[in-house]
Amino acid sequence: MSQSEQIIPRGHVLRYTLKERLTHWVAAGAYMYLLLTGLAFWSPWLFWVAVILGGAPVSRMLHPWAGLIFFAAVWNMYAMWAPQMRHNRRGQEVVESGPLLQHESR
Repeated sequence: MSQSEQIIPRGHVLRYTLKERLTHWVAAGAYMYLLLTGLAFWSPWLFWVAVILGGAPVSRMLHPWAGLIFFAAVWNMYAMWAPQMRHNRRGQEVVESGPLLQHESR
């Protein structure tokens, strides 16, 4: 989506597109599921978490799929943002100009 296609109220800045936000939340949800089920499988003391998340068999079945979803979401984020992270001439000028923040002594 080009900048001219985006409808933004006057005086506002678009930080992330809807696609970027959805991808981020899919990755966050998959990560949380992986964390909770992984802890449940790791320690008998936390196995109750697997019971809450649908039971042990369901958690064991969904855990690898959540891992694939997490990987796909992170890869998609990388693919969206990689072009913006390329080193270019302007970036080199900023690096060579010295510190970006100047501290004032009082």
